Amino acid sequence: MHDGIKNISLPKWAIDETNMVGGLDLLGLRNVAQTISNHCLNGITTISPQVRYLGIRSWFIQIYEKCGLADSYSPFLDFTSKIESTVAIGTILYKPNIVGVVGSTLAKEIIDESNGQINVKRLVQQLVLNMYTGPSIDLGICWNRDSGITGLTKERGLPLASLLMDKVQNTDLVKRVLKEKKVETFSRDELIELGQILSVDEIPEDERELLLDIVIPTEPRPSGWNNDIRRIATYTFLLQLADDNQALPAIDDYFNAISRPSKYSDSHLKEILNGWHCYLIRDALAVAHENALQFVVDEMNVDPQKTSTRDRIIKEVISD
Repeated sequence: MHDGIKNISLPKWAIDETNMVGGLDLLGLRNVAQTISNHCLNGITTISPQVRYLGIRSWFIQIYEKCGLADSYSPFLDFTSKIESTVAIGTILYKPNIVGVVGSTLAKEIIDESNGQINVKRLVQQLVLNMYTGPSIDLGICWNRDSGITGLTKERGLPLASLLMDKVQNTDLVKRVLKEKKVETFSRDELIELGQILSVDEIPEDERELLLDIVIPTEPRPSGWNNDIRRIATYTFLLQLADDNQALPAIDDYFNAISRPSKYSDSHLKEILNGWHCYLIRDALAVAHENALQFVVDEMNVDPQKTSTRDRIIKEVISD
């Protein structure tokens, strides 16, 4: 979050598992590696990797449709940002110490400042609705429409949304929303009832099975296997690695294994291993370039008033 000066930090709900590295990137060389990684493994988001949000997002779309509101993005965004708020506030009321809830910082402030009734409002700039659009499209849960409101696919999106709707449709909050067709003010009890059902860290077994079949499907979608097959291959390799090690593989385990592909000679994995090899090569080039550029800048900053020749800078960088 921006503090008004020049310091930027992650919001408290974001899960940060990054490894800090030195270097200076002026050319965006990491973009190439990122494009390759997205090609090899789609359908994920890293800012808040809570898989249940895929289903919750699809439910947002369905409840808006059931309210019979305008097929226009502006009212949809206003409605969805508030219904998303009810899930976040309700979840935190139900489980105060939960982590990974998008909007938890402002949600806690609203809870602390409210008595019996809580007036819901948009909690974050980057909504779950938007964060999970790309992964939802990659996974065949939804598709883009001219109105800007993503539609739910009948093969994956509708079953997922309907499964969640079945769980929440008899809650007092959802019954009120469907009747009043607006999201405004709710009691703590109404919010807790919803949050208890839609807590992002608890996935019911029937929902888990459906999500697994979406992430690693056994049948192709109508458009074919194209968007799914590389994801399936990557997860196949990860599962093979976990079985070999009898432990969850860390990222270093994954890339060390990719660097020694002869052990995994199955022809079905050849293409995906080649893809991840390309990723490693481009990422290594980016890291090397970033570090070299940082060395150059550091050397020039030793005496900013002094004009440095190319040969002298190269000599100093090499000697370091």
